[in-house]
Amino acid sequence: MSGSDRRYYHYREAELEWSAFYLITTVSSWIGILLIALSVASGLFYLTDLAEDNSSLAKKILRYTIYAITLLHGMIMVVDGISLWRSLLSITTLMVGYLPLLRKFPWVCLSSRPAYVALVLFVLDNIAWYSFFLSGVGEYPFWAIVSFFFMMVWIVPAEFFVSLAVEDERLPASGAVGGGSGNGLADDGRRSSVWRSLINGVTGLVGGEKRQRN
Repeated sequence: MSGSDRRYYHYREAELEWSAFYLITTVSSWIGILLIALSVASGLFYLTDLAEDNSSLAKKILRYTIYAITLLHGMIMVVDGISLWRSLLSITTLMVGYLPLLRKFPWVCLSSRPAYVALVLFVLDNIAWYSFFLSGVGEYPFWAIVSFFFMMVWIVPAEFFVSLAVEDERLPASGAVGGGSGNGLADDGRRSSVWRSLINGVTGLVGGEKRQRN
């Protein structure tokens, strides 16, 4: 390509940045991202309802998912040999960080040691693999990087996020006084997952600020 052609294309790119076409495509892209985010949020609410109604099935799915992802990391470590210490860190995150959370499933105390360990390992696992792909080793395409993170790093925490319930939200059962079931939990309400608790907390905060302004 000659110098005049390069100047022409640079001029066309600069002109396109301020064109109606550029503005329309930019706005459409952000609308598409917003719709995807709303779809993900709706999917999380649906999965939360399923996990609340079928905690034993959710626990079984989580356990098998942890084992399957651990096996996949082992295959990557042995067959491809991409990064030995990163694969070992991911396996440690799954077996030491996430698996112990199933002992009291579906309840979790956010100030407990297993919760802190899982959170720290999750952050370290993300940083490790992010630095790997950021270094440009292998020149992987963007879709491959996103797919790897979704399947190998994020899918187990996402399943925990929609199925675990905050332990502090358990209410004393009214069975001793009102003839409930006496199982230690309130009979007139469903348990609230971490995802639902987060949304309720945000909406409550926003609603409180609006009432204060009024």
